[in-house]
Amino acid sequence: MRTITLGVCCMEEKLKCRSMQYFIEQLKQFSILEIIEFDTKTILERPIEKWPIVDCILSYYSNGFPLEKAIQYCNLRNPYQINDLKIQEMLQDRRFVNQILEMNGIPTPKSISMYRDTQNRNISHLIEKDDYIEIDGKRIYKPFIEKPFNSEDHNNFIYYSTSQGGGCRKLFRKIGNNSSEYLKDLNTVRTNGSFIYEEFVKIDDSKDVKVYSTSAFSYAELRKSPSVDGCVERNKCGREKRTVSPLTSQELLISMKISKAFKQFVCGYDILRVNGTSYVCDVNGWSFVKGENFKAFYDNASQLLFNHLIEYFNIELPSTSTLMTASASISINSNFSVSLPPNSIPSSSSSSSSSSSSSPSSPTSYITDQLFINGVIPSNAFALT
Repeated sequence: MRTITLGVCCMEEKLKCRSMQYFIEQLKQFSILEIIEFDTKTILERPIEKWPIVDCILSYYSNGFPLEKAIQYCNLRNPYQINDLKIQEMLQDRRFVNQILEMNGIPTPKSISMYRDTQNRNISHLIEKDDYIEIDGKRIYKPFIEKPFNSEDHNNFIYYSTSQGGGCRKLFRKIGNNSSEYLKDLNTVRTNGSFIYEEFVKIDDSKDVKVYSTSAFSYAELRKSPSVDGCVERNKCGREKRTVSPLTSQELLISMKISKAFKQFVCGYDILRVNGTSYVCDVNGWSFVKGENFKAFYDNASQLLFNHLIEYFNIELPSTSTLMTASASISINSNFSVSLPPNSIPSSSSSSSSSSSSSPSSPTSYITDQLFINGVIPSNAFALT
């Protein structure tokens, strides 16, 4: 019986985190999988021609990771991509994320965009008043949140109306126990860079919903929103406090659509719950479950991935095999919500391995090679069929 070589290509900090290490250990339980970890020197210093040749690759972006180089490697060796890397490029631009969400009928808060060129000259026409801004004839009222186009820039600003006392709350990546600060005298929007201005909605219970979606199941946790007061809630172990949250039927449909459209094996995204309706405000791509149920999540995820790979590479396991397999089913408990029937596993990439036979079923139809034309996604790209 053939062995499937699975390359793991990411920055060392992400590779060594507890969630990823546990996931890898679970994958190693399947004896037909050979896990090859790309080391930092290989990723950063060696040419792609010297990178290990693998049947499939699990790769994802984080700070410092040469994403374009990884894409070039995939173009050269054509491994099966567990996470689609070209879409990871798109995930770095909030404009394209919002377009994909809109194409697939996924609710998002109302928003408008302000474009500036590389010399910081206005391309859009901006009018700013005390309680609203107007861009190219489209108006949005305070409170609204200002987000840079670059999704890796987490400096998001919330501007409040005069009736709320005005001012601005700056959100940022956690520093110690702080995740935001309020500035009473800051009332005008930034004039350097390009931004999305999004309606700031009042969320239920002041909680953000962090969702982790796969093709077969989803898992969600609540955390205190940084927009409340900027003070991070922590548990007795010192980690950010999170509680499990079931997903509604609307949210399960959203999970299914996001898993298919963004083609990441585990796709993290954020939901705002507002009076019984859920809106997606951010899609992060590959994300790690951080709460106390992370082991249960990756137990299921490893079995799901194994099932997918033996199907993709058309491998038949002997009925008397002592291999650890997941052919029976993934083990869903009350903390997980089923997005799709367990045997309905859409392909997460249109790539195929150079050493494999063809996939037993045709991958879901997407446009992936021509991601966008002149900065605009084609109207039929990433729409579910």
